[in-house]
Amino acid sequence: MSDLRATQLLSTASRESQQPVTERRIRARVLAQLGALSPGVKVAIALAVAVNVVLAAAYVWSRPGQTTHVRFEARDRTFSAYVDGRLQSTAKFDAPAQGGVILTVEDTKGLPSLPKPSGIDSVRVTDLDSGDVLFSDDFSGPSSRSPSAAVATSLLQAQLDVHGGLLQAYAPPSVPAALFAEAAMRIDGPTWRNYAVDVTYRNLTTGIIRVRSADDGSGVEYGLRPFRHLDNRMSLFKAGVYSDNRNGPPVEAGELETVRSMVAMALRPYPILLLLLFAATVAVTIAQFVPTPRFRRLRIRADLDPYRRWLAWGAVLVLAEAVFGLLLYYNYSYGSHMPHVPDEVSYIFQAKVLASGHLSAPPPPVLDSFQLGNPPLTVVNGGRWASLYPFGHPLMLAIGSRFGAMWVIPPLLGSMSIAMVFAIGRRLYNVRTGLLAAVLFAASPFFLMTASNFMSHNTATFYLLASILCLAYADRRPVLFAFLAGAFFGLVVNTRQLSGAALIPPFALLLLTFPLARGRHVAGAKQIASFAAGGALMLLAFLAYNYGTTGHFFASQGIQTGDNAIGFGGAHSVSAGLEHERTQLTYLVMMLSNWPVLIGFMFVLLPFVLGTRNRWDWFFLLTIAFLMGVYTLYFTDGFMHGPRYWYETTPLLLLLTARGADMAAEAIAGAASRLRGLVSGTQRPRHWAAIAVVYGFVLVLAFTGWQRWAFGSGASWRGDFAPFSAKELRGFNGINDQLTRQISDAAPHHALVLVGECTGWQCYGNVDWMNTPRLDGDIVYARDLAARNPLLFAAFPDRVVYYARYFPKAVFAPYTGAPLPDAVPAPGGEARRADSFPPPSVPTPTPVNPLDVIARDKQRQDGLAAAATALAQYRASHGVYPVAPNVQTLCVYPGDAGCALKDLLDPLPTDPSPEGIFWYQSPDGAHYTLFARFENAAPASACPSPIPEHLAKVDHLYCVSG
Repeated sequence: MSDLRATQLLSTASRESQQPVTERRIRARVLAQLGALSPGVKVAIALAVAVNVVLAAAYVWSRPGQTTHVRFEARDRTFSAYVDGRLQSTAKFDAPAQGGVILTVEDTKGLPSLPKPSGIDSVRVTDLDSGDVLFSDDFSGPSSRSPSAAVATSLLQAQLDVHGGLLQAYAPPSVPAALFAEAAMRIDGPTWRNYAVDVTYRNLTTGIIRVRSADDGSGVEYGLRPFRHLDNRMSLFKAGVYSDNRNGPPVEAGELETVRSMVAMALRPYPILLLLLFAATVAVTIAQFVPTPRFRRLRIRADLDPYRRWLAWGAVLVLAEAVFGLLLYYNYSYGSHMPHVPDEVSYIFQAKVLASGHLSAPPPPVLDSFQLGNPPLTVVNGGRWASLYPFGHPLMLAIGSRFGAMWVIPPLLGSMSIAMVFAIGRRLYNVRTGLLAAVLFAASPFFLMTASNFMSHNTATFYLLASILCLAYADRRPVLFAFLAGAFFGLVVNTRQLSGAALIPPFALLLLTFPLARGRHVAGAKQIASFAAGGALMLLAFLAYNYGTTGHFFASQGIQTGDNAIGFGGAHSVSAGLEHERTQLTYLVMMLSNWPVLIGFMFVLLPFVLGTRNRWDWFFLLTIAFLMGVYTLYFTDGFMHGPRYWYETTPLLLLLTARGADMAAEAIAGAASRLRGLVSGTQRPRHWAAIAVVYGFVLVLAFTGWQRWAFGSGASWRGDFAPFSAKELRGFNGINDQLTRQISDAAPHHALVLVGECTGWQCYGNVDWMNTPRLDGDIVYARDLAARNPLLFAAFPDRVVYYARYFPKAVFAPYTGAPLPDAVPAPGGEARRADSFPPPSVPTPTPVNPLDVIARDKQRQDGLAAAATALAQYRASHGVYPVAPNVQTLCVYPGDAGCALKDLLDPLPTDPSPEGIFWYQSPDGAHYTLFARFENAAPASACPSPIPEHLAKVDHLYCVSG
């Protein structure tokens, strides 16, 4: 046995001796290197493996994107639409008795970040009486059609093509992406009567299905937009002419499919990321074997070492100053240093109030003449006139107001944020990561368009970065810096309350890690207490501000979310919230840096793909997730200057981008060095090669993305309220300086300017921001309300009166008393003082007859009963009540939801008092409430709890619900 064992050993040794020496050496070195790994590195490898397994599985699952199933039924005169199994709308139309189907498909090249492809996956037409399939096609092979059915395409700016089993629309290059071109497919079925059309869409943005389609263009059409707008409508066409329509409640698509679409957008670059990592590793490995000349180390380099920090800061300050100048240019030249969003007018008003040393202003003499927005964005509460919003943002604008240059503040805060991004990156990572993050932030189109306007997102981001920076340096001055971090955190909450609430969990988790480090239990506890003290100080400031603007500590003017706007139920749902999030993500992928969508969030993923264990990386990721996710609870996407609700995530995403690039360079350099060591036995890491490859790639992306948006041909995306180039900031949201320039050239003094009304906020909002809070400036701007003008003249008797109109053409001239705004005042003539116009007539008070009051209240009660009957008939015909998420008047204005009841009840009941109003609300189309104000105490009624904020202070409120 021993001889046999010896023979086996000799045989094995002989075989091993025949193996190449290099192979044995490499195997031995691999085993040695694996054995030499520290426990921390092994944990990082395990974490990287786990993360990549999850990402790979999510990528495979999400790759198809969103699938939406729409069913449109035509049964006699009743038409019903279902989306993902949910009944969306039902209506009755006097439509053709029979006819075929037309399907319209949209080309989405203006939204390159959406998952691809988009189009129709399958179509099936089923007879509702017999159950027979009249037409079926899944576009994967020969179509299954009835003998009378045929398919043809009609060009509507685009053409149809079947590719990969999907019917898609393709617009020719001559059609701008902004048009979102469409093409139509016709399915002939001239004798089809009662049938259902089932269409399965992939990555749908807009879909239109027409049934009972006749040769003369008649038919009933169902259109839906489950992306961004979330609306749907049935329309009747007669002889090709639009005849009638029924609007449905917000579209609710399948929640899981919406999540799939979002995951697909976020993880689109994942396989390309792995491929680029491999390619970069190969390139750097080759560089390891390329001999490089050895230069004698220059003495000056050693002399410069102590000054590297100052050189980096110098570069950042130069960058910040350059960006400050660019933002000023955008604000002053493109933006005409004036607000372009109604919220900005409210912020500017409050900034002027704070700059005057007060928290509120006296109410204006004629409130209606000075209010903007519906509901108004400045409100009177307890005899105090103030903005609807908290003080965090106006506080910063007030500094500029004190110096007469409010428009300087947004660019200043933006440039200071660049410096703080560098400081955070340098402190938490290293100098080059901080520099790269600052450059990426400065080059972001999303940053440039946001930091040059007067909205609050730029200020909230400044406060957030200041809080993070103080926490990053908290170990140096635990009490002071942690206190400042808490105070800045409180300012975030006092600027954007919903965003501030979302930050509480990630900041709490980060603070809990401070006492865990060895030897830092006491210091960490002090930091937590100091942070809480700073936050408590801002809470006291919040309460004091409430008192100063409302007269009560716990009754604020309102919050940025408004009434019934947070949470699910009523007008809002989980489906709608996720769709809003998908809209934000779709544009953020494109607008964050204007990189190709195949790059997307690639570098944001890198730290986690490479197995980072740095708590700050995970803190940033968690903060981003909470800042994004909280707006699922919000009733609208608030789209303006792009996905503005997510703007506070921008510097954090770019810090992770720079961190990912730096970690990739280090990982590539280490892998290349180990590969060299396995081959040659010596490791010679050349970090410069990896840094040059990775950083060079990122910087080229940053420069080209910035250049195309700022000075080039523009970005690839298209969409309203998402400027695809810097030039698109000029005249944004319908605001320009044509009227203000006319007023400035005329140079009126001690004037009262009546501003003509128009649909939208732009006419009065164009000049309202120039008012002083106490209305004591050289010019006072007021809305031209005919019934209120005599009261205005009495309040400002010695002012000279002018008329201004913004739309459709800017006009500024002396006020003549002619009918306005229909008549355009003739230029020239002398401006007259307000007291020269006839004073308001004061009617003689009529004694109140109690029996008349009882009769009027009875009339109100009967009027609401009649409206309730009409609403019941409306729902029987359409399946839903007219949708009005917020309280609206019952058809006082043509756009009110209640006007739809005129189809059943004309005229609609009105309040018997001259200024009396009936109100209506139906958040979801399934329930409604009618409101009236009684003169005597109202009887018990079905008023909701809580009562809508708009009506909470109405005395003797009477309600009818159903």
